[in-house]
Amino acid sequence: MSAPQPVAVAAPVPSDVRERQIAILTEAVSALRQEIARSYAHSQELVEETRKLRVQVQGLRKELDAERQDNKSLRTKVRTLERRLAEIRPPPPVAPEPAPEPPAIVEPTAAPTAEPAPVATPAPVPAGPPGAPAATS
Repeated sequence: MSAPQPVAVAAPVPSDVRERQIAILTEAVSALRQEIARSYAHSQELVEETRKLRVQVQGLRKELDAERQDNKSLRTKVRTLERRLAEIRPPPPVAPEPAPEPPAIVEPTAAPTAEPAPVATPAPVPAGPPGAPAATS
């Protein structure tokens, strides 16, 4: 039998390995720069959106403050008018709720002398299950 022969492995040349590493690192740096550029653009969009939202919130706060002031003025006017009304006349008394009327009592009258009403007789009931032909006599 023969002894196993060593497999000849071509050792990479150190300069080829170094160049491949540099190429990989260069691609990684390029990808990171692109990601940074996208992140910066997104960050700028968010800053602009934040600025717009702050302006909108400030406007809404001003509007709310104005409405609150209007409400306060209206409440003051209502109180003043209520005081004037109270000075002019006292408030009307509260009317009590009317008691429910008892049902009317009907006195029985003499019975009429007419003939009694005829009594209804029930209809004949067919003998047999539903849907069966009726029996004839």
